[in-house]
Amino acid sequence: MESRGHTGWIYTIGLILIILPLNLQGVSAKEGNLTCVSCHEKINPNLVVSWRESPMAQHGVTCIDCHGSHHKSAEDAVRASLMVGRLCEKCHPTEMAQFKSGKHAQAWASVYKFKKVLELPPEMIDAEEGCGGCHSIGREDGQCDSCHTRHSFAKEEARKPEACLPCHGGINHPQWEIWRSSKHGVVYSVDPKKERGPTCQTCHFPRGDHGVKTAWSLLALRLPEEDREWVGYRKTILKWLGLIDQEGHPTDLLNELQMKGIIHVKPEEWTQFREEMVEICGNCHGRLFAREKLGQRDAIVKKTDQLMAEAIQIVENLYQKSILARPDVRPISPDLLGLYSPPNPLEEKLWEMFLRHRIILLHGAFHNNPDYTSNHGWVKLKAAYEDVKRMAKEFLPEGEK
Repeated sequence: MESRGHTGWIYTIGLILIILPLNLQGVSAKEGNLTCVSCHEKINPNLVVSWRESPMAQHGVTCIDCHGSHHKSAEDAVRASLMVGRLCEKCHPTEMAQFKSGKHAQAWASVYKFKKVLELPPEMIDAEEGCGGCHSIGREDGQCDSCHTRHSFAKEEARKPEACLPCHGGINHPQWEIWRSSKHGVVYSVDPKKERGPTCQTCHFPRGDHGVKTAWSLLALRLPEEDREWVGYRKTILKWLGLIDQEGHPTDLLNELQMKGIIHVKPEEWTQFREEMVEICGNCHGRLFAREKLGQRDAIVKKTDQLMAEAIQIVENLYQKSILARPDVRPISPDLLGLYSPPNPLEEKLWEMFLRHRIILLHGAFHNNPDYTSNHGWVKLKAAYEDVKRMAKEFLPEGEK
């Protein structure tokens, strides 16, 4: 009995020694977080309220877990770690893996690939009030708080279509406005609690997948192309974008855009994303109906490519006749990805056609909005095309076409 009691006593002491440091560590972390909260309740109390009401607080995630323990006073606030994807990845590895495979993860690298973006006023770049304001979602392993805003990080917020508005609305890419005034958006708005109408998240984050992938990318370009007529239009556009050379070989820029998911060059990849969208549409529509409607939208892409290629060829003819001086700084013309600084009024019209009217038209078509497809898209695209023809004719000698 004594031996058993002695053994039990040793076991109890050992258990205490094992548990004690863990408890002390827990108390230390808790006390450290109380220090953060007591200070920030005075400085910015709404921040603390958001955290306390968040799932983070409910699951025991403290300020120190995300911001580290180096910041201890107002004087060393810069030592607090900022939220980046690798911190979120510790608890959300699946979501981060999905995010890294998608287009949002490439947003920062893709926009700053184009040198003209860096010519924005440095004040705008530093303040992230230029292109980087939205494209920062892909910076430093991802900025999850672009959608799950601080300090609530609520799923409910990120699941609302309004969460997409700051980056997917406005003059050049009014996806949110297009969706909201479409039949899908109206059905959702009439009774959002029933979630009858599909939102951005329904189609682009199916089952909570953070990959955000679709068949047609922002530029709606793909290679190879089975439609031989369409191949001709596509090559004209890709050459003038500098994505393929005069012999049709891919350039380094095309390879980079493909790696970033901005352009799909693998037929099986495009087909996979299309079939995934058909499945999503099939939750409310028949799959045959979905394929038919999506096929009609593909035909619209082809029509815009035809008009775009014809406009580009008009300007190219002027270069070939040496009527328009081809800029020495770039052998392939026009620099449609140059952004905001075309070398002449003709190429400015081409820039408007490709990066404004064409993109709005395609988003209108695939988001089922007839007004944006026609009036904001095709009508303005065709008007710019007619401007290109008229302006080019003014360069030609009288009587020459």
